[in-house]
Amino acid sequence: MKLIRRLRTNALAFIGALAVLGVLLMAMAAPVIAPHDPLEAETSDRFLPPGNSKYLLGTDFLGRDVLSRIIFGSRISLLIAGLSVGAAIVLGVTSGVIAGFFGGWVDTVIMRISDVIFAIPTLMTALGVVGLLGRSMNAVVVALAVSYSPLFARVCRSAVVSIREMGFVEASRAIGASRARILAKDIIPNILPLIMVQATTSLSWAILAEASLGFLGMSVEPPTPSWGTMLTTGREYFYSGPTVPLFAGLMTLIAVYAFNLLGDGLRDLLDPRAWEQLN
Repeated sequence: MKLIRRLRTNALAFIGALAVLGVLLMAMAAPVIAPHDPLEAETSDRFLPPGNSKYLLGTDFLGRDVLSRIIFGSRISLLIAGLSVGAAIVLGVTSGVIAGFFGGWVDTVIMRISDVIFAIPTLMTALGVVGLLGRSMNAVVVALAVSYSPLFARVCRSAVVSIREMGFVEASRAIGASRARILAKDIIPNILPLIMVQATTSLSWAILAEASLGFLGMSVEPPTPSWGTMLTTGREYFYSGPTVPLFAGLMTLIAVYAFNLLGDGLRDLLDPRAWEQLN
């Protein structure tokens, strides 16, 4: 309860949490709240402006409801972001913990591999992965997971190097605790706040990356709606229907900003000095 009260005192973090919750609820309730089928085309209703009685946000070049496509597009964008960050956490945290805990040549090898991956821009990695696997959601997830895993590896490795020399870890070694027990009981619980903050921030980057890839025509295949694909198709008909990419870009901006605000708020809340004030 103290943690929730502290979150409410951080106005920006609270707004970010509400916005994230709203986007998640919109994605989960898409079949219920969407006014039309996002794939249903009415060529007689092409490029209708926003605000009309039938289509609140207007229609696109095929006469499809923009609002419904944005609502359903949130599912694809959030799914890609969630899966890619989840896979990056598994890869990055595992490698970072191993590197930081064991050190030596293991640390050197893992960190040099991470440096090589980290040096390659995300879009270039995506180009290579999509070229190998073909244009699909799975290819985008793999590309983003590979690109973001070094971030988690670096964060976890630095934290583990500091924690492994602390007194409570030395005490566990002194009483004969196994390496697995030390990792499970002493180290991993202490790096969870860092992982949470990094995961929240990475989700915002992944949403933006999916939109960028969709804009370049490298995300999911049309007519499946996603914010990125709406941006690229809207660009082709910008002068006839400028509101299509406008609303898709606005939703991307809201989602990215919301996750960034939530990440900043979690970073403040999970700071050790904040916990001292809570207790």
